[in-house]
Amino acid sequence: MRGMSRVLLAGLLLLVAVCASMVQPVSASHWCSPLTASRSPTSGYAGDVVSMTLTLTNGINEALDVQSIPVTFGWGASKNWGTMSMPAYGSDTNTISVTLPSTSGDYTVNYDVSGKATGDLYYETCSFSGTFRVLSVPPPPTVVATANPTTGSAPFTVAFTATVSDGLPPFTYSWTFGDGGSGSGQSTSHTYLAPGTYAAQVVATDSRSRSSANSATVQVSAADSDGDGVPDATDNCPSTSNPSQADVDGDGVGDACDTTPNGAGFAPGGADLIPWAVVAVVIVLAVAVVVIALGRRKRQVPPPLPPPR
Repeated sequence: MRGMSRVLLAGLLLLVAVCASMVQPVSASHWCSPLTASRSPTSGYAGDVVSMTLTLTNGINEALDVQSIPVTFGWGASKNWGTMSMPAYGSDTNTISVTLPSTSGDYTVNYDVSGKATGDLYYETCSFSGTFRVLSVPPPPTVVATANPTTGSAPFTVAFTATVSDGLPPFTYSWTFGDGGSGSGQSTSHTYLAPGTYAAQVVATDSRSRSSANSATVQVSAADSDGDGVPDATDNCPSTSNPSQADVDGDGVGDACDTTPNGAGFAPGGADLIPWAVVAVVIVLAVAVVVIALGRRKRQVPPPLPPPR
């Protein structure tokens, strides 16, 4: 009887061993080798806090359950990407927040995927490794503002451009034009309506909130439509060039645009607008009027009184 019990126990242990060998692989190689892992990003600037994602893609025709993904970084930090669940040939993604070291360089990244495929009795580990590059942070940005053109008469339109060196993109640009106007963008334009000297300033700010400012000077003169150097507001010929502002007859209209620069009745160059014959007629008529008036006055004078007796 005791011998029979031993035989039954041995048979039971053998059956368990056979079943275990049928459902549990010797290692995780049946899901580990086809498993692919992708990290992003793989570089960053020293001191930054980055969101680092890990995507696992199951390469077998069985569901894969991951209970833990501990990761260690070459600068001494450690994290865990947590749990994942993937159907056959499916993917899953987790994200962790990582503070990068202050020293630049290439650092190793090691992480272990503890997983179990459908039918496995226990979890096994599949290991991965890679590199993360920590970059040196460039100096703060330096911006230079340019204006084109820089001198002109109102209304005067100017194109502005900001050029940045160093700093970390993306950059933002804020413009003030010195006359109360403002703008944005790396390139912009503005129209000045009044004469004056203006300082157009741009402030460029990088992704780390570091800023740099620079200005360009714009000189705006009063409007001068005819380009003779005399502002329209005081030009006696605003539409015709008359740089000397000559005005022979003093009527406030410059000789260059005055139809009678020598006074009424005379054209530019001295040519008479009113023929001399007409002038003579006018003079004769005037004299006649005077003579007639004097004759009437004589007739109206009473005769002298006789002397007293």
